[in-house]
Amino acid sequence: MLDLLRKKAQSWVTHVLFGGLIVVFVLFFGYTKLQRQGPHDTVASVNGMPVHQGEYEVALDNNEAYYRQGFQDKMPDRFMEGLRKSTLQQVINRKLLVDFGMHHGFIVSDQELAEHIQSLPFLHKEGAAFDPITYREQFLPALYEHYHINFEEWAREGMLADKVQQSFVATIRVSDDELRDAYRREHTRYTFEVMRFDPERLVKEKKIANEAAAQDAASAVQAVLQNEAARKPLLATYGVTPEKIGPLAVQPHLPFLGVETTPESVHALFALQPGSVCPGGPYHVDKTLVICRLLARDIPAAAEWEKSEPEARKSLTERYQQVLMEQWMQSLLSHAKITRSL
Repeated sequence: MLDLLRKKAQSWVTHVLFGGLIVVFVLFFGYTKLQRQGPHDTVASVNGMPVHQGEYEVALDNNEAYYRQGFQDKMPDRFMEGLRKSTLQQVINRKLLVDFGMHHGFIVSDQELAEHIQSLPFLHKEGAAFDPITYREQFLPALYEHYHINFEEWAREGMLADKVQQSFVATIRVSDDELRDAYRREHTRYTFEVMRFDPERLVKEKKIANEAAAQDAASAVQAVLQNEAARKPLLATYGVTPEKIGPLAVQPHLPFLGVETTPESVHALFALQPGSVCPGGPYHVDKTLVICRLLARDIPAAAEWEKSEPEARKSLTERYQQVLMEQWMQSLLSHAKITRSL
């Protein structure tokens, strides 16, 4: 292993992912943390493969160091609780990909491992070339002292997990029609006309006899929303002024309709034809009743897609691949035998 490293001592990339874990190893450059209890214990098991305490701790330390930069060392305790949970899931996912790779013929050669290790930026002090002696006599002992993991085995597993991910992503193809449809959905804008009925105001202004009658008033207007001749005088009777909201992109929740909306009902709203009444109304939003209709739906012209195609294709493809990767991971997790001890 070290012979290969000596032959190939040079600087390569600026950062590397170990199966989705950002590796910093601040400890090697002067940041020292007290070793936690039980370095040889396991925090989880994935299809019989142990996830050791040290694997979890190195991931947690690196994640914590990364996020502390954003919080400027004022990270809330509640955030740390979530970070511990998400880090445990990270190392479980990593081990699951390793298990998949081992059972499906994926291999990381010694040559690949050697070139990978010498490319790591934290093993190049002040831009110097990779030094195998420093690596062997300082880095490896320091890492083992803190985490009790074999770095080269751990790095090989990370590379194996990466290979599995890259292999899966390489199989994903998105057709031109799918990309155009996705672009059109994301860039179509919708404008709604919203009418709000405040029962308290209507009673105070003697528009209705009691607050319960507001439901009948809103329903009466909703029934004639598509008939301008009937709608205008009725709205005037109740002193309700239509309000335009938009243009809006497709989104999972419409605040002007309150908390009653579900993903299915929101999907139905964005599938409306212009002029159509929002189904399911009147909606109860806080202390008011709300009805609405879709005024306009602006679909991007074909020329806009052609102009934006290169950048949009890259962005949409990456997101599509990410979604399918997450779905595949969920499938692997659902069929895996996983135990947790944290």
